[in-house]
Amino acid sequence: MFLRMISYDENIVKTHHESLATGHPGRWKTYELVSRDYWWPGMSAFIHKFVEVAPCVRLPRINENPSTPATNPVPEAIWSSVTMDFITDLPISLGFDSLFVW
Repeated sequence: MFLRMISYDENIVKTHHESLATGHPGRWKTYELVSRDYWWPGMSAFIHKFVEVAPCVRLPRINENPSTPATNPVPEAIWSSVTMDFITDLPISLGFDSLFVW
């Protein structure tokens, strides 16, 4: 089995590019994120090459504007339909770890 060694700079770029908070930004946003804390010679070209071959670029994007309309019925009168949701397992704040959204 062949294992490819990941360089230190590749690990830095991968961490910033694949972060859940950033959502696979493009070349320039990834460069901006990395350059906040790091710099090395050829960094811009390295990030360009990394983002160019990243799996997120090669995969087709999901259609963001679907042609089918929403199937939720429109309420006929005010307060004729009320929804709610619970958001749970949050970090504890003031002794609570859940939200009730109405």
